[in-house]
Amino acid sequence: NNKKKTIQKINIFSTHRQFIKYISPEEIDDKKDFIEILIIEEAATFQYEILKRFIGPYITIFSTTSGGYEGSGRSFNLKFVDWIKKESNQEKNIKNGEKIIYYKEIILTEPIRYSCDDYLEKWVNEYFFFSDSYLKTFNFCP
Repeated sequence: NNKKKTIQKINIFSTHRQFIKYISPEEIDDKKDFIEILIIEEAATFQYEILKRFIGPYITIFSTTSGGYEGSGRSFNLKFVDWIKKESNQEKNIKNGEKIIYYKEIILTEPIRYSCDDYLEKWVNEYFFFSDSYLKTFNFCP
């Protein structure tokens, strides 16, 4: 049983009791009343409709990799980010119980694993066509 060997919860005591706890995606709907901040790591691995369900009456942070060998964020950027930008620009009425969505995008431009212009990372991205610039050179069928 691997669950016994992993950290499930971290208690923090400062001025009041707080904790950081891993919850599976299936548990989020049941725990929405208790969540203060929800962090979704590698959000691009989830389907668009599931990501929309993660938004609730709490701060939600979606983190993902959109480029390089770890990048699976193309759909995330094209669908979900476009949707959330549109939602955040619409005026919402709190009295009607609708969600209010504020959107802020933070993009890391400097690598955290490699140095800038790392030869190996550049080679891997070019060799496996991970760079977006290569998509423009191919003529895809409509």
